[in-house]
Amino acid sequence: MPVEARRLLVLLGLGYLAVALGLGTVQFAYRGRLAADPHNPRLYAPDPSVTRGGILACGGEVITAGQVRERRYRVPSLCHTVGYASDRFGTSGLEAVYNEILSGRDPRMVLANWWAALHGRAARGGDVITSIDLRLQEAAARALGPRPGAVVVLDATDGDVLALFSQPGFRNPPTPASWEADRRRPDAPFLHRALDGLYPPGSTFKVVTAAAALAEGIGGLEEHCTGYAVVGGRRFRDARSGGHGRLDLRRALAVSCNIYFTRLGVRLGAKSLRRWARAFGLGQAPPFVLKAEAGRAPLPVDAAETAAMAIGQGRLLVTPLQMA
Repeated sequence: MPVEARRLLVLLGLGYLAVALGLGTVQFAYRGRLAADPHNPRLYAPDPSVTRGGILACGGEVITAGQVRERRYRVPSLCHTVGYASDRFGTSGLEAVYNEILSGRDPRMVLANWWAALHGRAARGGDVITSIDLRLQEAAARALGPRPGAVVVLDATDGDVLALFSQPGFRNPPTPASWEADRRRPDAPFLHRALDGLYPPGSTFKVVTAAAALAEGIGGLEEHCTGYAVVGGRRFRDARSGGHGRLDLRRALAVSCNIYFTRLGVRLGAKSLRRWARAFGLGQAPPFVLKAEAGRAPLPVDAAETAAMAIGQGRLLVTPLQMA
């Protein structure tokens, strides 16, 4: 056999070996990762033998029902939270988190579906009942209107999420045309602002500063507000021209006095203020069924940054869910 032919056979053999090794690596080493990838369309391919479960509100109202290719989303204001299940675009939101249950693939449902098939009945995925109160959800959507933003309503007794709204939304279920159009929009309709939007908390953070002062034993201090203060070379102003005069913590919180809280933040110190911010969960991903941003609660580098953090400004960033 000519030398050139032998070399060609060797190269072809090495090529086939490389392809086989590559396929083997994908098939075995990465099979778990691929199976869990929400963009893997095989996970959501319609199975005519299984009826996909529904997603319901706390009162039993159906939010989402139907098969993957005919999935009906009846509450547009929940498009981010409920998400979508598509054999073209994968899944998001609760459709992704609870796909095993909704699709009937959860190990706890295998026996029930086997029994149903044995008796000639169609197998069915499980329903997911949420804590969403549709009356509050729709009230939140009406209150925000067309303005971009987010609304979060929690049950103060147990932390249940009663409403979770993000504006603007996207078309649900997505189509190839709507997907491309929404993806190109400058107002980022796929962003779940309640969970992933990062904003300075502003005066809502004064509750954290006040709690820190009470815990550190300096909550009884009084200050005189003239309407402005200079801290570390930075000038801070109050919303009330001329200031609030002499006031204590209780009144400072009631009137949301910037000057009182900037001085209180400096008295607390950067490390103490940041420690209490983290004690309230800021700068950390909240324990929530949907993945949510951790926000930013950096250690202030000087007195001016400490004063700014005390009134919810500076580099401090939070999500609406965290502040709720």
